[in-house]
Amino acid sequence: MDTTLDIAICLDCTSSVAPNFCQIRDRISKIIEPIVNCSNDTRLALIEFRSRDDVMVTVIHPFTQSINTFEKWLSSTEAKGGSQDGTRAIGMMN
Repeated sequence: MDTTLDIAICLDCTSSVAPNFCQIRDRISKIIEPIVNCSNDTRLALIEFRSRDDVMVTVIHPFTQSINTFEKWLSSTEAKGGSQDGTRAIGMMN
């Protein structure tokens, strides 16, 4: 029985993660690479999200079987927007 392995990565792209953002992207690549190499039928999706007050809140890159396409999406992401200290999110909860 052939089954497709679908992996969707949800990536926080707010400025609060900016100091570690390159490391986060590298870690995602290192996790994904061996999985894709071991399976012929893996699809990857990337979901970028930011605070709801930002202009760009969510970008959904649909499932693809191309690791090159996924890596291109991942490398083009930027950490910006949101609030540095999370106070905007906390304020929304009150």
